[in-house]
Amino acid sequence: MIKNAARGMKHLRLLLAVPFGLALTAASPAPPFEIADSAGVIHQLSSYRGKVVILEWMNPYCDANGKYYNSKKLPKLQAKWNDDEIIWLMINSYKPDQEGYVSANVARYLLMSTGAKVDGFVSDPSGELAKAYNISHVPSAAIIGSDGYLAYYGSFDDYQGDDPAGLLAAPSHIGDVLTALAKGEAAPKSSSKPNGCPFNEKTK
Repeated sequence: MIKNAARGMKHLRLLLAVPFGLALTAASPAPPFEIADSAGVIHQLSSYRGKVVILEWMNPYCDANGKYYNSKKLPKLQAKWNDDEIIWLMINSYKPDQEGYVSANVARYLLMSTGAKVDGFVSDPSGELAKAYNISHVPSAAIIGSDGYLAYYGSFDDYQGDDPAGLLAAPSHIGDVLTALAKGEAAPKSSSKPNGCPFNEKTK
């Protein structure tokens, strides 16, 4: 798996199956995409059919996002599900002139310093990928089942406090969905209310 690398991030080809603004559900085919990560590796959703794909939207300048890495809650979850049947992509959907934007070099540092275990870091400066998956806040995630259908999108969990113990104790939507999918079961919930930092607003 690709853990730590950084080059230019330019390639994005989005072939929408769901029009922008249309509410996604667990019955929706996941909007297909073809996008390059910071190592220049192309990730095409159609090539991952049969695997579970996790799209994690991030902004390192958002305190609500940082707490998941400072507490190690998310790196531990990534490590637990770090196998060949799961593709985990970290996504930054900010323009270069926006607070929240992450360059390739910064992405390399973040992956190394946080202990993130992902299959690629993707820059989405146009915000097309976020719009396609109805992502409006960070941190957020979308989980695509092995059948190519959207299984879940929304927040990491429902905890909105700052206490590390409370954060670690809060049930993880991502973990719960992955556990259900691994058992061949339906996701316990298909979406959740977004929390954290809205796009295009101050992040601290």
